Amino acid sequence: VFEQLVACVVSIRTYDEVTLPAARRLFSVAPTPADVAALSEVEIDALIHPCTFHGPKAKTIRDIARQTVDDHGGALPCDPEVLL
Repeated sequence: VFEQLVACVVSIRTYDEVTLPAARRLFSVAPTPADVAALSEVEIDALIHPCTFHGPKAKTIRDIARQTVDDHGGALPCDPEVLL
């Protein structure tokens, strides 16, 4: 669920052919929410850089990762209220 949510964030206003490689690059370096949360915004930004609005998306992705770890023990529930 976490990977899908983050990939959706990466995909906003970004072409599909850019989204998939950017998301894969991020998850190859940081495969878990804890790993993503441990990255700096600058590191996340560098990994997703080809996508549009990569700076704000890097902050959002890091915030989502931190909340996933802190509030949900590292696993997002399939609960629409939580995901929205």
